[in-house]
Amino acid sequence: MNKTNKKEIYIFILIIILIIFVFSILEYELIKGYREQNSSNKEELLNRYEEQYNTIKYSNRKLSEAYFNEVICNNEILEIIDEANNASEERKDELRKILSNNVEKIYNRTKKNKFRQFHFVLKDNESFLRMHAIDKYGDNLTDVRNTVRISNEKEIFVEGFEEGRIFNGYRFQYPLFNNEKHIGSMEISLSFGSIAELMKKLYNNQSIFMIKKSIVNEKVWEEQIKENYDECLISDLYYFDKEIYDYIEDENKLNKMISFLINDEKLDELLLAEESFLINYSSKNNDCSVIFLQIDNVIGNHVGYLVLQEKNNVFVYFKSNIIYKSILLISIALILIILNVFLYKSRIKMIKITYFDKLTGAFNRNKLEKYLSDEVEKSNRYDIPFSIIMFDFDHFKNVNDTYGHTKGDEVLKEVINIIHNKLRINDSIFRYGGDEFIIFLSNTELENALIVAEKLRLNISKMEKISDIVDNITLSMGVVEYDDDLSWLELINRADRKLYEAKKMGRNKVCF
Repeated sequence: MNKTNKKEIYIFILIIILIIFVFSILEYELIKGYREQNSSNKEELLNRYEEQYNTIKYSNRKLSEAYFNEVICNNEILEIIDEANNASEERKDELRKILSNNVEKIYNRTKKNKFRQFHFVLKDNESFLRMHAIDKYGDNLTDVRNTVRISNEKEIFVEGFEEGRIFNGYRFQYPLFNNEKHIGSMEISLSFGSIAELMKKLYNNQSIFMIKKSIVNEKVWEEQIKENYDECLISDLYYFDKEIYDYIEDENKLNKMISFLINDEKLDELLLAEESFLINYSSKNNDCSVIFLQIDNVIGNHVGYLVLQEKNNVFVYFKSNIIYKSILLISIALILIILNVFLYKSRIKMIKITYFDKLTGAFNRNKLEKYLSDEVEKSNRYDIPFSIIMFDFDHFKNVNDTYGHTKGDEVLKEVINIIHNKLRINDSIFRYGGDEFIIFLSNTELENALIVAEKLRLNISKMEKISDIVDNITLSMGVVEYDDDLSWLELINRADRKLYEAKKMGRNKVCF
């Protein structure tokens, strides 16, 4: 491979690498933009659902305050709680019945507004009356219910999600006072089923609630677990809240969502992070987002997820958009690469026409002038020696006259190919005209140049047949080493004179 071809290949490869590099950066920026858009859309959806959830909590807090104020305005109720703190078990039973009768009407109204639990607790955290389970009382809630413990210890209002002995719920725990004396606390709470129903009514968002098994198994009475919870199909770490099934209108849609989530490989990892997240998925005519809204308890520990689903074409648009843009970028890159290949081939073809001999493949006379002038300058600057061999074919006219010009061309081509294969990679061969050629030997002094010339001459002269017919082909050669006081043209003229001497001496000679 000659230097010109090498240079063109290097340029060609460099351009290809540059195209790939530039378009890789563009593709990276495109993907980065897509991820940012997708992340922004996810954040927006999560924030929207968080706001909806907070709005429902706020509205129910205000409603619970109204019921609580109605209770504490009844002095008889406060007197009952106050007395119960120091009463015997028999007296507590009597007071419990009286209290139940007193608050029954208010409790029934709270149920109409989707509140589920009306729970009175004494100041030592003993459960006194559960309106939702009147026969369940007397258990101490200190280690079970943080809302109760904090409200009674600090005599403050406490709000938050919490699992109980029977039900989970979003709880509003109010401290109770009788003549400014702390006597216990009262809980008004609603289930997550109620929250799911409100989400459906207000925002048309179907949802399910999943809660950590470890919390349920630790706190809920065993007989209540099977009654209130189902195995969570999408994770072994959670239960599904059965009550929410009552508010599911489209079971087929729910089943599709669950089926998709079961097959999502990233779901377990996301659930273990215990943070809000969102998953997008596509099915036939159904592009959806599944929102997992993190639910914490009153002390800030993760307890479960409110899982919602909504139709969302935005992420599909983002995905389609990046696919189209990626295809466009790849297409442009391919067009540029193809164009570069075409230009490379055209340039190589032009170089061959301009600088190469069409018959033998050697450099032509156009290349010789520039090449030797560059080498002369390099030699003068860096003191690098070089030599040239000028040779021609002895009696080549006889070959043409005897075998024809076509066969003569074949002989030229074959001999030059043989010589080229015996040269070093940094050496070059030029066709000077007709059957006259010049060999450039880089970094070579005259002594070594003579050795090369003699080997080439002997090699050709000993060949029995060339091109299957022609025999007895010999070469005459003139060898010169470059001297500082010579121009490239003077160097060629000197080699030409040495070639003439070789012919004069009977041909098939090397002169220097």
